[in-house]
Amino acid sequence: MGLDCIRRLAFFANFSPSELEQIFSLTRTLSLVAGQPLILEGEPADRLYLVKSGTVRLSRTSPDGRSFTLDIVGVESIIGTEALFQADTYHSTAHALEPICVLEFRQAQLEQLLLDHPELALKVIKSLSRALMESADAFSTAVLSDARGRLMHLLRRLGQRHGIQTPAGLRISLPLTHQELADMAGLARQTVTVLLNQLRAEGLIAIDGHRHIVLTESFPSASSVA
Repeated sequence: MGLDCIRRLAFFANFSPSELEQIFSLTRTLSLVAGQPLILEGEPADRLYLVKSGTVRLSRTSPDGRSFTLDIVGVESIIGTEALFQADTYHSTAHALEPICVLEFRQAQLEQLLLDHPELALKVIKSLSRALMESADAFSTAVLSDARGRLMHLLRRLGQRHGIQTPAGLRISLPLTHQELADMAGLARQTVTVLLNQLRAEGLIAIDGHRHIVLTESFPSASSVA
């Protein structure tokens, strides 16, 4: 669970055993059960986390008190980036969707770690850049696409992140509700339900025995999604 687990993460590739020992000495490994919060919106942003295993739901609370899903992230994702930018509080909540394991970095230790290891700092920057580009892509899709196009774009992104290839197609191995899909696509839940039924009737998706969405071979490529 310790150094062996860290070595398997791409974030720490090419580091020497002594460097890994130093990094490991500055971190804490946490294990959470499904539904347990990792960070809470409004709490002091003094820690950053790197997901080692499992998936995490990021959410935010609306002015009327409703919690809505921002994203679902997995292994090698960085959570609590507010700690990097010295924000006072976290802007979202992160809950474990399943049992997860994360590395915890305290803010002061993280700053020193990035100063001592520029290669690690570069990987963090690349990860944040990737997340920023995905956000920009999602925003442009929301502006330029109709409801069907937005949902299909979201399903493709989830498939790329969390998909497992099966004989039936690319299975999104997440226990997603229609409301969570609606939140992430910026649509009403009823609209998502209607669209999923349409896609299923057209043979573009299927639902397996565990209620996971499967993108079939007929699901259109990214270039053909409206």
